[in-house]
Amino acid sequence: MKKILFSSVVAIAIFTGCTEDKKPTEVKTEAAKVEAVTTKVKEAATEVKEAATEVKEATTEVKEATTEVKEATTEVKEATTEVKEATTEVKEATTEVKEAATENKK
Repeated sequence: MKKILFSSVVAIAIFTGCTEDKKPTEVKTEAAKVEAVTTKVKEAATEVKEAATEVKEATTEVKEATTEVKEATTEVKEATTEVKEATTEVKEATTEVKEAATENKK
């Protein structure tokens, strides 16, 4: 009888030990790994968003600078046109003065 009881106790102990599942520990470990990876991915996504924002801001600054350059170029073209017109007027006036001087000599 003692052997049967002892055998039963040993069997129960073995059965309990064998059915004790260690997978929850692995799941916890995997969950921790997934959480760590998720955190890293979120951090990387945040960095990408910040970089994209910086690129957008830089693009806006470049567009503004381009607009300013175009405006300055337009002003230079207008000034060049005015200088050409003034030069033409001076040439015409010089020609008139020469012609008048030539007529006065006669």
